[in-house]
Amino acid sequence: MSDLKLMFLYLLIPVHIAFANPSTVERTNRKPNQIERSTIRIRVVYGERTTFFVVYKVKNGGKVEFSNNLGARETKEISAGDHDYLKLKVSSLSGTNNEKRFCLRNFIEVKTDARELVGCIGATNKLAKGIQHVTNLISTIF
Repeated sequence: MSDLKLMFLYLLIPVHIAFANPSTVERTNRKPNQIERSTIRIRVVYGERTTFFVVYKVKNGGKVEFSNNLGARETKEISAGDHDYLKLKVSSLSGTNNEKRFCLRNFIEVKTDARELVGCIGATNKLAKGIQHVTNLISTIF
């Protein structure tokens, strides 16, 4: 009886393979609202005051969110050109990071999807000056 079952299975396998659906790789197309947004996060620490800026892209341009440790919050919309300009400025920042332990509670931290930069406020190196420039640009919005 078991030999008959095995023979039956051997006959079914080629039939199953012949009529099986071919495996296809399904592609999932993402809708524009499902695409991850690249964000620029800036944290300014000046003594006991901490200020946060978050810049991200939206459908018609960009948005900048402002908040601080005193409870102030505000959001402003910016044009797509302004968003691209800020993104270009942050991506073009170069130089060596400052160490937070040497900043004496006065530093600016910039985080993007790919990088994390730290510049001491008042430092004279290229990266710190660039970070301060970008932060000043964003702060003029508010």
